Amino acid sequence: MNKLNQLAIKYNTDKSSLFHDYTKIYDSVFNRLTDQKLKLLEIGILDGASLKMWYDYFINSTIVGLDVDEKCKSFKNDRISVEIGNQTDPNFLNNLVKNYENFDIIIDDGGHTWHQQKTTFKHLFQHVNPNGFYVIEDLTTSYLTGSVWDTNEESTIDFLKNIVDDVNLNGKSIVGTKEINSKEINYYESSIEYILFYKGVCIIKKRDFYLK
Repeated sequence: MNKLNQLAIKYNTDKSSLFHDYTKIYDSVFNRLTDQKLKLLEIGILDGASLKMWYDYFINSTIVGLDVDEKCKSFKNDRISVEIGNQTDPNFLNNLVKNYENFDIIIDDGGHTWHQQKTTFKHLFQHVNPNGFYVIEDLTTSYLTGSVWDTNEESTIDFLKNIVDDVNLNGKSIVGTKEINSKEINYYESSIEYILFYKGVCIIKKRDFYLK
């Protein structure tokens, strides 16, 4: 059992192997970063379990939690900060970025609606540092049409599939760098190194440089 999963079980977060089993995925991607000095933003705090898990896993990092519930302020400590606000409020997100600048890891475990997931990604992905990661959890809500997560628009999965097309070919030649005819390379094509899909989770890795 990896260290992250042990911590997830210790703090009873649903990211553990006892529920979603996200920790196996995260440890495989993040294990080499555990002692680095990073800034991690997690959207959605609930009972603070995953904040405590990240605090113990990333031993030198600043952990920022975002939630709409004022009670979550109780989880603050020497390396955990808590911000109260709506993940789709552009003014709140602008102030968040102003206060913390960019992040190395952003994890969206917030409201899980299609609108929330897409809006937050569109606003915050540009504020992920080079070589950083943006994670969207609980993507199974994209398949629950007619549910409380269905906001009567393009689902988050369909939105991400279009970005997969961008990263793979749209605007580029087969070799991956030359523009097709006069078609420009868009921001996602230029800035994304890879996209990983697992059951319920998508991890998007930012390049350390932009393609042109």
